[in-house]
Amino acid sequence: GGLTQLAAKMYAFNISGGASHAIVVSTSNIGSGIALIAEEWSGLTTTSPADKKAASAGTSSSPASSTTATLIQADELAVAGANARTQILTAGSGYTLTTNQIGTQQAASEYQVLASTDQINATFNTTASASWACAVGTYTIAAAAAAAYRDSLMLLGVS
Repeated sequence: GGLTQLAAKMYAFNISGGASHAIVVSTSNIGSGIALIAEEWSGLTTTSPADKKAASAGTSSSPASSTTATLIQADELAVAGANARTQILTAGSGYTLTTNQIGTQQAASEYQVLASTDQINATFNTTASASWACAVGTYTIAAAAAAAYRDSLMLLGVS
């Protein structure tokens, strides 16, 4: 059978920044390859920051998640990830690329600071059609940090 493209967004909140945390990933289908991007963000609410999520998979040169439901507040951070087999990914409209992992599985991460409760989706671009998976999650920004998010990126670390 064919290989299935999957994308997932996972998070841990209110943990100590910059500390040594372990992320363990395993698969029973080693031949399909794995791509993992870990990012650390500050300024989010400290209790239950995750709001909405959406994901999709397909084949084209424009990976995109499905659309989220309406957000619970206007000040949110959208963080998206995608993989596209052999195609290098670039950020979609309105998003800023944070990571572009190039290897046997191409993967990228992007973010956007939101200022409304509108439904959103994430988009990426590739130079040629490929099978892909794309997921986006939105996270509530703490009231005290909202202005800072509008002025500067608070991405603390990418590995």
